[in-house]
Amino acid sequence: KRSGFWVSGQESVMRISISQLIMGTSLVALLLVLWNSEGLGRRRVMIESISFSRDGSQLAVAKLLATDAEMPSKRSLTDVSRSISRINVDGGSPRRILQKDVRIGTHVYFSKFWSRGRQSIVMSPGNDRIVATSFDGGDFIIADVENPKKSRIGLTHFGSCLAVSGSGNRIVCSGDSQLTVWDLEVSKAVLQAPTQNLVFLFGAVVFFDEDESHVVVVCDDTIQIWEIESGESAVVLRSLPSDEFWLNTAVPGPDDSIVVCGSKWVRQYDLDGNQISSLQENGGCSLSASSAGGKRLATIGNHVLKLYEMVPEPKLIQEFEVDGSTAVAISQDGSQVAVGDSNGDVSLYEFTSGQQVWQVTPSGRKRMTWPIPIGCLFVWSFLAAVMHVRSKQN
Repeated sequence: KRSGFWVSGQESVMRISISQLIMGTSLVALLLVLWNSEGLGRRRVMIESISFSRDGSQLAVAKLLATDAEMPSKRSLTDVSRSISRINVDGGSPRRILQKDVRIGTHVYFSKFWSRGRQSIVMSPGNDRIVATSFDGGDFIIADVENPKKSRIGLTHFGSCLAVSGSGNRIVCSGDSQLTVWDLEVSKAVLQAPTQNLVFLFGAVVFFDEDESHVVVVCDDTIQIWEIESGESAVVLRSLPSDEFWLNTAVPGPDDSIVVCGSKWVRQYDLDGNQISSLQENGGCSLSASSAGGKRLATIGNHVLKLYEMVPEPKLIQEFEVDGSTAVAISQDGSQVAVGDSNGDVSLYEFTSGQQVWQVTPSGRKRMTWPIPIGCLFVWSFLAAVMHVRSKQN
């Protein structure tokens, strides 16, 4: 009996020790989950930028995620993160995340890290590369689609908006009232110039002309064209302050023209600043994209998507509402249009019919709100108390 009592007692001691180990490990895990959770504020999510691959088979997507700090005197966000991932256009199945970036702490709501309509990623039309602005600024990232290795190219300014030339050999990046054109063939900057900024983007909208010898720069009230080799610029369009009008964005049109999207209208100009045609006169747009050669155009204003054939002359094909739109892209052949929204979803539409093909939620940083780990912590506390009482009784 003494031997049996000793074994039974030893088993009881071992059982309590293992339970304590399990409960201790669970507590550490719960505290780590609580540390990495979003908090009690409202969850904010947005698709910042979309880009089609050159063959139209994939989409690159930049997705932002943060928590509203709910500060009474400021509109601010905490722990802003960005995830860059890919989506298969055929079926809309998400693929692996290529890049994750996090900015811990509280940031002003309309900051460099949270802007609707900014082109922060581009799938190069000339090769299988993804080019992205750095989330921290000061450089941009180049990654092969099937290769996890990335290269970084340094900038002397914050990178906000970027574009890649048709051949994929040149990249232009703007931000903080400066722009840099980088030539991948010679591995150096071939143009560095001052610019104005679009207030809501913290960088000018930029793109190349067809022969890649000029860069078009869209600021709040002017459109400039910079000749890369000489470093000289000319103002194509300037809005007057008395017009109470500002420029939102612009994209390449057919035959080296520019489609300008303003707060009041959408028009087509040549490179000398002469108006070619008018697409909208009773309202402007804030988001736009064009296909290769500018043959097809997509614009979004007041969350209404309008699709245009630009050749031989502008013609409205479709228009319909896209709620909460934050980004738009059109495939190189102009057959499909992708729209990102403020719910963190991406929708794909057929250009000619306007029919929605699919809607998916790209991969992003996975975080939970505080009530979930706190609830688990209460359950843990209850179980710990029950086990403590039972161990005392034994």
